[in-house]
Amino acid sequence: LGAAASKAGALIILAVGGEGFGYRDPSDGRLVLRRRISRGLADAIPTPLELIVGGVVVQSGRFDAVDSVARLSPTMIGFAFNTRLLGGGVAGEPDGPGKANKNPDGLPAGENLAMLAFGAHRMAETQQRALQAIPAYVLLFREAFPGEAAEADATLDLDLLINDDTAARAVAAFLRTTVTRATAWDRFLAGDDDALSPRQVRGALLFARPTGEGGANCIACHSGPMLNKALGDEDGALVEENFHNVGIGDHPLRDLARAALGDPSHRDIGRAEANGDAGDAFEFKTPVLRQLRDGGQFTHAGAFGSVREVVEYFNAGIPKDPDAAAAGNLSPLFTRPRGPGEPPGLGLTTAEIDALVDFLESALHDPAFVRDDPSSATRAFDPTPRDLAYSIYRPDLAALGARNGLMPSGLAPLSNDPLTRRDFGLELLDVTDQVRATRSLVPAHAAGAADDPMPGSTQARVEILSLENIGADPIDTDLMVVLRRLPEKVVLMNPDGATSEMPEPFLPYRRLFLGGGLLRPGESVDLRLRFAAPPRVRPDYEVVLFSGQRAP
Repeated sequence: LGAAASKAGALIILAVGGEGFGYRDPSDGRLVLRRRISRGLADAIPTPLELIVGGVVVQSGRFDAVDSVARLSPTMIGFAFNTRLLGGGVAGEPDGPGKANKNPDGLPAGENLAMLAFGAHRMAETQQRALQAIPAYVLLFREAFPGEAAEADATLDLDLLINDDTAARAVAAFLRTTVTRATAWDRFLAGDDDALSPRQVRGALLFARPTGEGGANCIACHSGPMLNKALGDEDGALVEENFHNVGIGDHPLRDLARAALGDPSHRDIGRAEANGDAGDAFEFKTPVLRQLRDGGQFTHAGAFGSVREVVEYFNAGIPKDPDAAAAGNLSPLFTRPRGPGEPPGLGLTTAEIDALVDFLESALHDPAFVRDDPSSATRAFDPTPRDLAYSIYRPDLAALGARNGLMPSGLAPLSNDPLTRRDFGLELLDVTDQVRATRSLVPAHAAGAADDPMPGSTQARVEILSLENIGADPIDTDLMVVLRRLPEKVVLMNPDGATSEMPEPFLPYRRLFLGGGLLRPGESVDLRLRFAAPPRVRPDYEVVLFSGQRAP
């Protein structure tokens, strides 16, 4: 998700078994990310952990109804600039004695990560059948893998073209394009002296200067194009130098993991789990610092909810987790960045913290990664309108059934559960039977000037329509209130529009944004309706209700 810096955008990550995308609050335009477990499902053990008894797997998170991982998902920005991927670096780690052994084919980090994801999300050996059934994807695979296409044609075996291997290579090839190139910092480095504000310049100097010169020395761990490499490893040849123990404990879902595994001492030991070296316990990969403003939560455990909180943590230099602190490998760059015998932490002033945060949040943010900008060198992470305009740019895919605005499969972009489709404005849900509608008349003396009728032989009538959720499920985000069977010459004076199709065309409707994005069972919300009606004509009507972010 580009709006969440190509992360999940939430502390609790839900893939299979989850639903929802989010909505923009009309009061301030802020994107509120939302994903929840589909009603009726439960997670038994965090994916992909396994309960092993006597060497036999007796329970596996890979087969749960819900995918929930006890780590925060890392950004995909800078994917190509990593010799290891995921928090502990298991993707790309060669197999060996005592290691996690998740890379039997010795794949590069990108392809290995894709394969690990296929297994964790129950896609391995099954996705190829789904892809082979979609003509547009068959053509796309032919274009991407001409050698495999020739072999498939020669043997009449489509499995040689579309399989887990080619799918993993395609995913990795795409993710290697996830970079930002047009931040204010990039423009500044390219010679635009006005790209950064004075405070951001100060923040950049703090970022780069050694602590002995009054800086924060962030660059010691955050060097290279994506600001995720140890200083001196800009070419990406080093491995262990890019993992550090900075005293962070476990993700909240570790409590679920402990209960599921029956092991109250179970901990997320990070790098040590991947490489089998107990001396690397609690070490995690240095993150990319681009697009932080949209990141939501930070560290592998989601321990912080803002960039400022992270900077303040490093400024204090005091570990949060006692076990991580006692592991014997706590990074001195965190605890004693100013050198042995000096006070812990960076010792930055409030003004210096402000400058560093401004640099990290604003100077390293690229709007084109979030919203498509054809003039930018940065490509938006999510499918763009151009990508999905097949009838214009890929008529050959349109001829094979690809529909504009949807993925070549005909499914919604990013996710295809019912709530996400409503969040994307692709469909509406009829919730009429879930709501009790009660009408009450506003007395004439209580009506304001805005309630006066239009000139002519009409009179004003103002009603409050109270809507109570009497169902078992919440109603989401937008409630579309459609008025049906209004008497002749009765006009709703404050509509938000007229229906185009649901439940029939040319009916007035009101759009009601639900505070917090929900109307929970038992909750009510009021809507003011203003009518112009002939004298002594009561505006009777039937209410039809839909939820979803599109016009009915």
